[in-house]
Amino acid sequence: MADQNDGTATQMVPVFPGTHVPVTLFDHLENGGSLEGFLKISPGVTREDAIAVLERAKEALLVRKTYIFRVEIEQEEDGRWSAEVPTLSGCATWGYTREEALRSIREATELYIESLLAHGERVPTDAPKEIIEEPAVAVTV
Repeated sequence: MADQNDGTATQMVPVFPGTHVPVTLFDHLENGGSLEGFLKISPGVTREDAIAVLERAKEALLVRKTYIFRVEIEQEEDGRWSAEVPTLSGCATWGYTREEALRSIREATELYIESLLAHGERVPTDAPKEIIEEPAVAVTV
C-alpha cells in the first residue's frame, strides 16, 4: 500500500508487489493518460519502476507457451496409480484412480514449470512433432 494525496486527504492505494507503483497505473493508461501524467500524480514512483511494471505485464501477456509432456502411468501392486513426467526429473505423483493420478500429475507439472521459470531456468521439452497416443499433460505458462 502507498499513500496517495489528492490535496484533501491521504488514502492508502494498493501497489504492485515489490514496488511503490500503484495498481492504478493501468487504469490511468487505459483512460488515455500518459506515463508522464501518471508520474506527476504519483509521488514516490520512479519512471524506472513504472516501466519495469509495464515490462513485466508485457512479458506475462506475450510470453505464454504451452508445453506438452509425455506421462508414464501405471497401476501399482497395491491398486494405486503412479504417474511421472520422465523429462522433468523428480516430477511424479500418484492417485487412487487413473484419473486422479492424471489430475495430480498435471498439477505437479504446472508447479514444476512455474518454479523453473521463477528461477530463470530453462524448461526441458520432449514434445514430439506428431500426435502421441499415450497420456500427456499440456501446461500453459
